[in-house]
Amino acid sequence: EEMWRRGQRHRVLSLLEETVPLAAESPEFALRAAQMSLEMGQFERGRRIVENGMHLHPHSAGLWALHGRCLLASQRIEEARSDFHRALSYEPQNAALMEELARLYRLEGRPNRALTTLMSLEELYPPSEMPSQLLFEKGLVLRDLSRHEDALVCLRDACRSGTANPGMLAELARYEREISAQVARRPVR
Repeated sequence: EEMWRRGQRHRVLSLLEETVPLAAESPEFALRAAQMSLEMGQFERGRRIVENGMHLHPHSAGLWALHGRCLLASQRIEEARSDFHRALSYEPQNAALMEELARLYRLEGRPNRALTTLMSLEELYPPSEMPSQLLFEKGLVLRDLSRHEDALVCLRDACRSGTANPGMLAELARYEREISAQVARRPVR
């Protein structure tokens, strides 16, 4: 890690890559080496490292999830989704992975599947401890389903939390303007 912080990234990555086949007892070296490759923008190298690790650790949820991210970076969406599902079969309570899968469904234009996944994910958290990013993602999915009132509630709740980022606030403001414009265009009865 120290060498990585000092900028010796290629050297660290090469050392880790050499260690992966020797570390048959743990997938951690493969995970770290692949993550470093991805951070450096070397997606094919990262995918190759993950696949080598997967041969040694075929039941590693982390490796399957990371392989899915590599595939996603290469726009191989169906294969990525399949890998995310495989990872979840090994680690069904992985909240980060469930959220990532829901986001993928939303981006694929499958809001019903995204909402189902998010609702399963919500069950992992006490109501008052729902992460703002999760509420925000749910709001986006509800927007895609044209459930505007529910979407606004989720987006506003997410933005009220102390962890809302500027992008979330900007998206909420844009959506509120869009809804206001729609209401203004409706004929008066």
